[in-house]
Amino acid sequence: MKNIVISGWYGFKNTGDEAILASMINSIRTGINDVNITVYSFNPEYTSKIHHVNAVHQLPFGILSAGSLILRGRLFHTINVLFKSNLFILGGGGFLSDWQSWTVIPQWLGQAVIAKIFRKKVMLYAIGAGPITTIRGKFLTKTILNKWVDVITVRDDKSKEWLQKAGVKKKIFVTADPAVLLEPAESDRINEILKEEDIDSNKPSVGIAIAPIFHIQKFWPNQEEKFLRFEKVWPEVIEFITSKLDAEVVFIPMQIPTDKDFAFDLIKNVKNKDRIKVIVGEYTPQEVMGIIGRMDIIIGMRFHSLVLAAGMSVPMIGIVYLHKSECFLKEIGSEMFAMNIGDGTLWENKDINPDELIRKIKKVQSEKATIKKDIAKVTKMHKKALMNIEI
Repeated sequence: MKNIVISGWYGFKNTGDEAILASMINSIRTGINDVNITVYSFNPEYTSKIHHVNAVHQLPFGILSAGSLILRGRLFHTINVLFKSNLFILGGGGFLSDWQSWTVIPQWLGQAVIAKIFRKKVMLYAIGAGPITTIRGKFLTKTILNKWVDVITVRDDKSKEWLQKAGVKKKIFVTADPAVLLEPAESDRINEILKEEDIDSNKPSVGIAIAPIFHIQKFWPNQEEKFLRFEKVWPEVIEFITSKLDAEVVFIPMQIPTDKDFAFDLIKNVKNKDRIKVIVGEYTPQEVMGIIGRMDIIIGMRFHSLVLAAGMSVPMIGIVYLHKSECFLKEIGSEMFAMNIGDGTLWENKDINPDELIRKIKKVQSEKATIKKDIAKVTKMHKKALMNIEI
């Protein structure tokens, strides 16, 4: 029996991260015989319930978190799982950057060092990397990855570029985000959910997966005005969808409860409220994928709303504030439907032009059949995603 430990941003009810984990678990179990998987999670009970896998508390990120684990009698169990493992996997997801703080990098890569101290094989699995811009961040990245990691795979070319700029000399394999392999929940289950959420699947609908960014000073300094302008765009866009397209708007939260709360704030002063729905339940990644599959169009700000939409051949418009979405849309041939607004600091700083967004919605609406055929080419990424298992 091979024991594999997976660590990542799991347990926070983020649909994207949970979709990554679900796909990783399924791919490992399918591709490797006699394997036992344990996941380090910030909420082990939730992770075990959703993914039907062994889960224990995350490795400590510092002295305070280590002290907390010790006081609660959890540290020995957490370390013992790693001690008994054959392989430690860090990923997937986009955690390797220092745009928030350079300390994020040692917090995550420190786990690879601990695993190596226990003489375990270490793999970075289809991660997203960058921006990495600080001197400390670059030094730690190149030092740890060059000396303490056995295999590195990334989900896009830009991530490879960021690692190489940081000084990583080890071979970097470009694969694909694991979530491209996710399968949706059964159709009957999706019908039940839509009924519970009072959504008529026979009516045309536009799904919106939005993220409340730019408003947290720590992460986006001096971006309050950008956030206010960002908020003002949506009432006009929603009114166009409900009035001119004669379609319902369905907000699909990808991060609970943040996205749901933000959606309710956005629609306070919007007309045609009877034609607007906000998904309020908590669902598995497979169920969210099935919900997205019932939409005619997806306007996605959350990266994995685009990934799941592509898996269901749903035409999409991407609101791009980090390179991961831009890379993905280019990969599936939908770059003309990207609206780059940038992160406001390191990469572009634009506002959403509502007229431009409405033009893109019109174009998608008129060319849906052709776009669906193009998006179906996402299956070519399946082989790249399965490279992670072969490696």
